[in-house]
Amino acid sequence: MIRLLSEKIRPRAPPADRGQRVRGGIDSDELREKQRWQISGYGDPLERDAAQVLDDVLDGLISAETAERENRVVIAGGDTLDEAATEAARAARRA
Repeated sequence: MIRLLSEKIRPRAPPADRGQRVRGGIDSDELREKQRWQISGYGDPLERDAAQVLDDVLDGLISAETAERENRVVIAGGDTLDEAATEAARAARRA
């Protein structure tokens, strides 16, 4: 499962300083939103279909580096699945 987490944050400033500039270049009474991706799932990441991992990379959900580090899926040229290298990386990880 891949989901986008969103969190509302306010800069920390003493009540007397409301409306003044604070660290980070924003006003102390501004509300900012911070977003980050969270990826979770069940099972062994090495068992995930490599083509699905490639789709996640092409959709911009994860980077090619994350795909290689977490799922041992090797992507060549930024958009092509290297099946032989993927199988070798997965076999090395299992060993």
